Amino acid sequence: MGRLPRIQLEGHPYHVVMRCNNKEDLFKEERDFRKLIEIIANFKEKHQFKLYAYTLMTNHCHLLLEPGDRASLSVIMRDIMANFAKWYNWRHQRKGHFWESRYHASIIEDDQYVLVCMRYIHRNPVRAGIVNKAWDYRWTSVRYNVSGERDELIHDLSSFLGLSPYPRVRIRHYKRWVEEPFDMEKDKGHFYDPFLGSDLFREAMQKKYR
Repeated sequence: MGRLPRIQLEGHPYHVVMRCNNKEDLFKEERDFRKLIEIIANFKEKHQFKLYAYTLMTNHCHLLLEPGDRASLSVIMRDIMANFAKWYNWRHQRKGHFWESRYHASIIEDDQYVLVCMRYIHRNPVRAGIVNKAWDYRWTSVRYNVSGERDELIHDLSSFLGLSPYPRVRIRHYKRWVEEPFDMEKDKGHFYDPFLGSDLFREAMQKKYR
């Protein structure tokens, strides 16, 4: 079966994964991570999309975002990926592709599944064996959710706010939640399916778009 065309559903967030070419560990320096964050921030302002979570690894990056009215997901990702690749090749005196040719994007059904996906994204360094606690990894937004650390990139997710009306209680709940492994993350295919949600949602989307 061929690849699905890019689908944009208004009001639905996406789990986006950008992989380095040949899965190489191309993020080598602090400046590389900082530059990608800077570029994401610049295009977030330009395109007015909401970013709910991110984790930047050495050979791939996870974003949890919702496009606004100004630009489609394809335009947002084109601008982020192309500008970073151009800077990286200049900075490291390198030629060739930085990213795999196509980013992955899963359309997420609703806030319930967006919160689960955020948990999956934040736990990525733990699953990789890099850290024991998600908040000990540097290049992630998780500390915004588990300690209230300021992060200008992050937009509050309504289902995260719904954990409690009290910020300290909400933070405590999410911190405990993100510490614990969960069954769904054992099969990462859930988070790489084109449609992330209930069986009913997935069946409806597959029938409509395949």
